[in-house]
Amino acid sequence: MRSLSLTAMLIGTALALAPIAAAPALAQGVSGKAMVDGRVVTLFDDRTWRFDEATEGCETLSARLEFCGAAAGWTIAQKPTPDYTAAYRLTDRLYGGFIVEEIGTDQGLTPEAVRKLLLEILQGAMNVVPVVIANEPATIDGKTGETLVYGFRVDGIDVVYANSFLLSKGSVLQVLTYEVGVKDYSDAHRRTHDGFVAATRFNAD
Repeated sequence: MRSLSLTAMLIGTALALAPIAAAPALAQGVSGKAMVDGRVVTLFDDRTWRFDEATEGCETLSARLEFCGAAAGWTIAQKPTPDYTAAYRLTDRLYGGFIVEEIGTDQGLTPEAVRKLLLEILQGAMNVVPVVIANEPATIDGKTGETLVYGFRVDGIDVVYANSFLLSKGSVLQVLTYEVGVKDYSDAHRRTHDGFVAATRFNAD
């Protein structure tokens, strides 16, 4: 069983964006792999499957999401909450993860609403007031998104999150990294986050 530091679990639990809407359908995650006629198939939580077609060096996380960050040192970590599609650890203070939800612009979601919900859910869940550090354009697998960077302090621990999100007609993808024990979005964290995003492959609708 993979362990996760108590600090990371505390901070990560706060920031799952918990579902971004009242009760959205989460994208199906990977539940396992099997062999069919000598070929590897990926089994998903919704009881569907497909032949494993992951890009070399990448890991299939859902029917539409791959992560290619193992070569950079990212290792699988325990999901802070069930809302995460996958979670990763780089160091004792740097973590990352993905949340995919099947709700998008066709259901009325806008970038402005995503930004607002990110901060409101955090404030309600942890009774903290997050400070917005930056709001920047982002490119996720060749598609235009945004990165919202915010920090807060909980139980004496400072944390800074970089949350890139990609909104499409029927889904929203969050690509998150967070650093524990800091108040600023450092150049090192920015490079780490940019690398995490660059290693993301997502088939938006």
